[in-house]
Amino acid sequence: MSKERRNLYHGENMSFQKGACREIKTDVLIIGSEASGAKAAIEAQEEGVDVLVVTKGLMGKSGDTILAGGGVQSPLGHVDSRDNADVFFQDVVKGGDYLNNQALLERLVRLSLTEVPKMEQWGLPFLKRHDKYEQLLYPGSTYPRGLKVEGYRLGPRLTAVFRSQFKKHGIKTMEDVFITNLVLSGGEVAGACGLSLRDGEFILFRAKNVILSTGGCSQIYGKTDSSRDATGDGMAMAFNAGAELMDMEFQQFFPYCCYTPGFEMSILPASLRYRLHARLYNSLGETFMDRYLPLAKDWGLRDPTARAIYLENFYGRGSPHRRCQ
Repeated sequence: MSKERRNLYHGENMSFQKGACREIKTDVLIIGSEASGAKAAIEAQEEGVDVLVVTKGLMGKSGDTILAGGGVQSPLGHVDSRDNADVFFQDVVKGGDYLNNQALLERLVRLSLTEVPKMEQWGLPFLKRHDKYEQLLYPGSTYPRGLKVEGYRLGPRLTAVFRSQFKKHGIKTMEDVFITNLVLSGGEVAGACGLSLRDGEFILFRAKNVILSTGGCSQIYGKTDSSRDATGDGMAMAFNAGAELMDMEFQQFFPYCCYTPGFEMSILPASLRYRLHARLYNSLGETFMDRYLPLAKDWGLRDPTARAIYLENFYGRGSPHRRCQ
């Protein structure tokens, strides 16, 4: 990082006129209030530290978490006792074309065994039959391990659980505050600067620890089923503060979209696929997934399915309302 770039974001080089901004101090500043940010806030508060969560929208009504429609996966083996953490690990490594960071993946797999019961204790109503979880088979899985919640969608249930935990623990939250950049001191992140979207007030946050939980940047795509909030703010802030970004090419969302006004990125095709094992057809009436995934066919993972849909449109076998460029 250049000297000019470092100086721009170092706290000791930033001057603030007295009374020009409000200053707030906290032990842990969490930027982003949805699944990852909310979970981090609850865990940190339980450790007895002072936590402040700042979000550019409204907690539980912005971001991608509220849009989550399916469930979560955990190798509990309640439907098929042959499933375990090692099989789950192998499935994800294969599904990721062996590009995964396997150390992080192993931690994720192990945590799925402990965090599901914890989320249930917090009030997330997973579907059960007697004393065992109901588990569904999803593409890429050797055994059924998908957990569903009561009702149709996971997102609203999940955000409701987080809001109740925030209320229980008295976690402080500031909504409608757009964080513009991180503040550095001595080469370390020491806080952040933000702007209140309600009254235009400039706010300086000083914190011993800062956690970025701002989500992805899927809005770089012309069509996506992700939230309009997914604009990569945290990635930009981290990069401007000197962090190295990696694996930026791995962007993923549900690949099903209807190229017809009013139905773009509809959740209906995904629901039909997962619930009814629906098949995908092109404009010629062909079940085109056979030529891209001869083994999995319509039951393939998201990224090869998205690639197949794109290519069908590109070669003129898609909707008459749009041809991919």
